[in-house]
Amino acid sequence: MVFVSIREAVMARPITGESPLARLRVDAGMSQIQLAQRLGTVSEPGIHRWETGRTRPSVDILPRLAATLGVSLEALVQAIVKTPRRQESVVDTQSLRET
Repeated sequence: MVFVSIREAVMARPITGESPLARLRVDAGMSQIQLAQRLGTVSEPGIHRWETGRTRPSVDILPRLAATLGVSLEALVQAIVKTPRRQESVVDTQSLRET
């Protein structure tokens, strides 16, 4: 019997609040870990940040990301654009001074 690690046994599943970018990954049958491993230059947390809209993939990785996901470059860019941007909370110091 062949044993696989827990990480290899992880099923591809959408993240909470599934984004268009996460759907492409899930449709390709990959977990965030698997996608990060195939790309080789991005960590699992980096993939998570893309899918939650905190950051976006750099332009230089787009062709390889599209090929890895098995989609056209145009479909990938559309998914990235449709993924809502999530900004880090920043304290508005001006409004604090006004109170």
